[in-house]
Parts: sequence; structure tokens; C-alpha cells
Amino acid sequence: MRTTTLGAKEILAITVVSLVLVGISLFVGWHFGSQGFNPLQKGDTLSASDFNEAYSLVQSDFYETATASPLIADAITGLLGGLNDKYSFYLPKDIYQCSGPLSLDSHSTSFLVVF
Repeated sequence: MRTTTLGAKEILAITVVSLVLVGISLFVGWHFGSQGFNPLQKGDTLSASDFNEAYSLVQSDFYETATASPLIADAITGLLGGLNDKYSFYLPKDIYQCSGPLSLDSHSTSFLVVF
């Protein structure tokens, strides 16, 4: 069995190609992340019926049994997170009852959803 060693030119070429690929990957990730990548095209809108349809498909066709409560809690969290407001958030009822009064500064408004 014959072994070959890479020369300095080959190592340099592999390093440059690797750095270029990493750079492209970082740029693409940054670009889509900073643009708030949304698979919906402009003009497309979703409604509550679309959510219900997606939820029904998960319940009927997902390969495992999906528990409703965590799915709905995550959907509510995502809904409020989409507001891009640090004072709007969802707390499950058990956590809300244990947390006591919320302390927010006097100049802020908060939107709190508890179920």
C-alpha cells in the first residue's frame, strides 16, 4: 500500500477552500437570520384556520403521538415572540402563580397572557 503526503500547495488549497466555504456559510446564515427569514412570500397571509389545519395534520399524521398542551403553549410563545416586544410574553398558569408579582419598570407597558 502506497501512502502519499500532501505538499504545502495542496494543504494551502484545502485550507483556502475550507475558509471560503465557512465564510459563505456564515454569510448566508447571517443574511437570512438578520432578514427575519420567512418562508411566506410577500402578499401571502395566514389565518387561524391555517393554524388549525397545521395542528390537525400534526395530530393525525405525525409519526409519534403529539401532546396538545406543549404544542399550544409553544404556539402562544411564538405568537407573542413575533411581536418583537420584550415586555410581551406568555407564562403558563402554574409558573405565573408561583412567580409572584412581576416587576417591570414604571415606564414600561406589558402584555401578559396566562392560560
